Amino acid sequence: MASALPCLKLIAHFIRALFRRELLDHVIVLDERHLKRLLVGYVGYYNEDRVHTRTRDAPSGRLAERRP
Repeated sequence: MASALPCLKLIAHFIRALFRRELLDHVIVLDERHLKRLLVGYVGYYNEDRVHTRTRDAPSGRLAERRP
């Protein structure tokens, strides 16, 4: 279990940076409920609608696409 911790920390850091860069830098969060609603909406957008340009970046079941 201890050997997995650095990998989990790296993934958590990536996700936090992604949320900050692509979502939180563009809105003013009013309260905790508002933040949860924003995060749920962004996760849905990321997994369903966002253009994924690399195969390993695409969610399961989706192929990589060209940027418009």
